Amino acid sequence: MSCAMSTSTSSKNLESNLGVSVDFSEGVRLTAGGRPTEAAVRANMRRLQDRGLPFSIITVLAAHTISQIRQIFEEIARLNKPTRLLPLFSGPATRPMDGVTVAKSDILDAMMVFFDLWISAGMTPRVDPLDQYMRTVILKRLGLERPTQDRALLGNDVLEIDRDGTLSHEAYRKPRDLGNITERPIADIIDGSTYRNLITEEKRLKESVCTQCAFLGACDTSPIARHFDSYLLQDCPIDKYLLPRIEAHLESRGFFDDNFTATAHDVTATHVAEAFGATVSY
Repeated sequence: MSCAMSTSTSSKNLESNLGVSVDFSEGVRLTAGGRPTEAAVRANMRRLQDRGLPFSIITVLAAHTISQIRQIFEEIARLNKPTRLLPLFSGPATRPMDGVTVAKSDILDAMMVFFDLWISAGMTPRVDPLDQYMRTVILKRLGLERPTQDRALLGNDVLEIDRDGTLSHEAYRKPRDLGNITERPIADIIDGSTYRNLITEEKRLKESVCTQCAFLGACDTSPIARHFDSYLLQDCPIDKYLLPRIEAHLESRGFFDDNFTATAHDVTATHVAEAFGATVSY
């Protein structure tokens, strides 16, 4: 099974979070020996379901999947598992990418098709980043803002440590190597100039791309950091272009009617009352 798993333990239980990478496309993902893996991954998902084990799905959006985006939605809806769609514009230089890479406009069109199907199905199961897009659009319509992402305060969720102790950032940013934990404490590396320069670079990119965006405030600028392609393209490659299309699509379907406003006010008032013991009046 192609998967990523994380576990957390305590004295009383063991919790596992299993993510299954599956594209619902035959003959694309191969073993090191050149054998297709799709059938084996599907069989393993059935085993997980039979045993009642929770898992989520990760599906790449690229040339081999966007041509059958409706079928992929049907597969995901049938499985009814939390899903992440992962747009892919390129890949490692060592990996053959013929038949995989695709134009960004085709990715955006496919995501809109998927979004329409997902909305029509009641937004189930949860699909990211579409769920995040809905939240951002709704916040914008309500005139609500959230703090922008500050890498200097938050740091990075994931840094790679190689077998020789080299601490690395994601592959698409230069310099990638930050230092070696066998030579310096990780705290010193993170406080060092190389890592700090990466934070400064991210801040500059966000300022150049996000400042004029109509969704700034509702969006917390995290998409810039979330997409590796942001640093290659010096742009917000997906959200900047998809959020206006999603808002317009919802508008055309009458999503933002009087009932939306009333319901949003009720939900906000309930949340404030529960979170802060306060009341809200409009």
